[in-house]
Amino acid sequence: MSNSSSILPIQAAELIGNRDGKVFSLPLLAYKIQEDVDQLTYIEALSYGIIGKGKNMDEATEDFIETMKLYIQKLASTSKIISLTPSDPEKINIFKELYLKDKLSNLKSTSSLSNIDTLKKLDPTNLQLAI
Repeated sequence: MSNSSSILPIQAAELIGNRDGKVFSLPLLAYKIQEDVDQLTYIEALSYGIIGKGKNMDEATEDFIETMKLYIQKLASTSKIISLTPSDPEKINIFKELYLKDKLSNLKSTSSLSNIDTLKKLDPTNLQLAI
């Protein structure tokens, strides 16, 4: 992905997992690519650069899950070190902006105005993801 203008974000979400009593969060970004002639939907695990794709969100989700299963099976069946390439920093910034916007809209009904004002002042590009 050479520039962020070609990324058309759809949704930012978190996949929460629990392994051996340790909780982990996996940031996910759903998007389309402007120049994609097939107009596919992509879901990407930003920590791992693992992508699922399909003609719609359901197909992309199914493909993503299958890709994750294959990745986990490969990890379980080898003692070799597997290297992963984290996603493009532009995608990570898009995720942070969308995710913060979503959290703000969800907080409006349950949080005090001072908390909401504080969150609105945050610069999403300065937030750190644990990836």
